[in-house]
Amino acid sequence: MGSISHNQVTVSICFKIILYVLVFIISHVDGQNASQQLSITFIADAITKGAVCLDGTPGAYYFSKGFGDGINSWMIFLPGGAWCATNEGCLNKSSTDLGSNKNPPPLPLGTFQSTNKTINPDFYNWNIVQIRYCDGASFMADVEAVNPETNLHLRGRRIFTSVIEELKSTQGMSNAENALLIGNSAGGLATILNCDRFHSFLPGACRVKCISDSGFFIRAEHLRGAQDNAIDNFRKVVLFHISKYVAPNSPNEVGWNNCTTEFSKLSSCTENQHHIIMGNPNS
Repeated sequence: MGSISHNQVTVSICFKIILYVLVFIISHVDGQNASQQLSITFIADAITKGAVCLDGTPGAYYFSKGFGDGINSWMIFLPGGAWCATNEGCLNKSSTDLGSNKNPPPLPLGTFQSTNKTINPDFYNWNIVQIRYCDGASFMADVEAVNPETNLHLRGRRIFTSVIEELKSTQGMSNAENALLIGNSAGGLATILNCDRFHSFLPGACRVKCISDSGFFIRAEHLRGAQDNAIDNFRKVVLFHISKYVAPNSPNEVGWNNCTTEFSKLSSCTENQHHIIMGNPNS
């Protein structure tokens, strides 16, 4: 076995030095970000508006005010947190931070939310908003009725709408020039589903973009049976949260069972049903 050459020793030492430097930099950045935390802001008159979590507590968001040339630029982040599709599942979720705002923790800012220009050169002076995800349906349900037995509130759509309207009326978002809606996982799906609505809230903005991180769940088998389970789970979420919102608006609006339960037969939906499902009811 040959001896280790001088060059090999030098390379090994240099590699260790580089590794230590990287660890130090990452630790330093994490430490700076950890010191930046946002407190919660509850939606004004949330109960009256019905903009509430699964357990009926007020919807809320975190907000960091923009400054300088970023004063009219906005980043809205929708976090992940899975879904619930049954009374039992949503009741369980309603006793956690993903279904209640009883004790919302402060929000440590991520790298792309940091106000440090060195860490976050592109967005450091933007208005940063993170909406609390506590409805279990990607901010899509809007059910007026509350089951007295479970006291579950299915109102995520109202939370999203109320936050945007509040930011426009109180924080200057109505003057937005640039706006990003970003989400991951369940929040990524929410970004896809709410992108057009988000754009409609800001008709005067020069640029409105949506970025979905891991929010598009393709129909591709990866593990035996997993895809069937995924489709069935999403079907249950829609049936539990959304189909109640898209209940018939008139006796003539028939065929909701096929429209909302058989995704392979969407052609059975009427034009008005398609508008309602997409969040643009015309009646």
